[in-house]
Amino acid sequence: MPLLQIFAAWLVLIGLLVTVGLTAERSPRVRAARGRLEDLAPPLRGRLGVWIARDRRVPMLVRLLPITAFVYGVTPLDLLPDILPGVGRLDDRAVLAIALWAVTAAAPAPFEEHLERVEFLRDAAVAQSDDPSPEDAASP
Repeated sequence: MPLLQIFAAWLVLIGLLVTVGLTAERSPRVRAARGRLEDLAPPLRGRLGVWIARDRRVPMLVRLLPITAFVYGVTPLDLLPDILPGVGRLDDRAVLAIALWAVTAAAPAPFEEHLERVEFLRDAAVAQSDDPSPEDAASP
């Protein structure tokens, strides 16, 4: 009987996580942030998370969420195994949406500031890769 109760509690936990995550994902603020984050390379996303986690203007609990979401996303232990087709990534999406919702709600100005800095780094790297080298500019 205790095994059945543990399984039921696990299902309730998954249901709550997914429900809260999908609700958070519908927020216009989260949608906008998610769209901007999808344009960034993973190292830049990591840099954004580190900058948010180190920013003293952001409440302590909220500072831990990007780190927690990252760790949850990269560890092989999930509430829903990733091998389940269609639903395996649902818990990862929910955790990311909850973290984005909390950060954008609790500290919108620092989040926007750090996101703009990361986007500037991305744009600078793209511009640098588009510029011809001095040797190419000198040749006819």
